[in-house]
Amino acid sequence: MKPDRKATLLLVATLLVAAFLTGCGKGNTVDSPGKSLIAFFKAMSDNNFTEAAKYIDMICQSNINLMYGSVANYLAQNNSPDSKYIASRIRIISQDIKGNEADVKFKLEGENKIVMIHMVKQDGVWRLPLDKYSGDLLIEPVR
Repeated sequence: MKPDRKATLLLVATLLVAAFLTGCGKGNTVDSPGKSLIAFFKAMSDNNFTEAAKYIDMICQSNINLMYGSVANYLAQNNSPDSKYIASRIRIISQDIKGNEADVKFKLEGENKIVMIHMVKQDGVWRLPLDKYSGDLLIEPVR
């Protein structure tokens, strides 16, 4: 598998794992959706699953707490060993912010694909509403 395809698939897999996460987000000081996305992957790469959970949509947080009891434990069990690879290479291309919603386009350094993910702002924190994804993220070639 080519490195760029592997990285893209790994990113999608990581986001899907996070789709079942929960946790609380108050006290987070990240002020943009792109910075929140980077902070999520940095926390995952540092094995700081309590921090990573803060960037997950609050509805997803509630659902995972009901199903699994602890977001941090769930993240720890499902974290990819390649999360450091993603966290160190993610580059924000653009942020289209409309009120409390945003579309963030990003790519991994050295890759030829741009990925777009939708984010929502809840309690002053930009979060990943992963329950909205069916496994497909908008991926386009870099022009």
